Amino acid sequence: MKQQTLGATIAALRKERGMTQLELANQMGVTDKAVSKWERDLSFPDAASLPKLAETLGVSVDELMQGGPAEPAPGQAPAAEAARLVPLILRGV
Repeated sequence: MKQQTLGATIAALRKERGMTQLELANQMGVTDKAVSKWERDLSFPDAASLPKLAETLGVSVDELMQGGPAEPAPGQAPAAEAARLVPLILRGV
């Protein structure tokens, strides 16, 4: 994934998981307006909520903050990719 802003990363990850802004907001305990502002880079999530946001979006805090997946260690790429793709594939079945 290309380097992108935090807001674009949040939006992309949310959409990959088939979530609406309202669904993400409910899981995070904020309003859908707050999520909209995050995604448009008009505001940012509270630092204390980043671990929960990352968990909700299925990534690490590092991946969330870096705007894309972390570089896997040699030999781990296939397993990491499979772990990421299996839930997406199952959702489509």
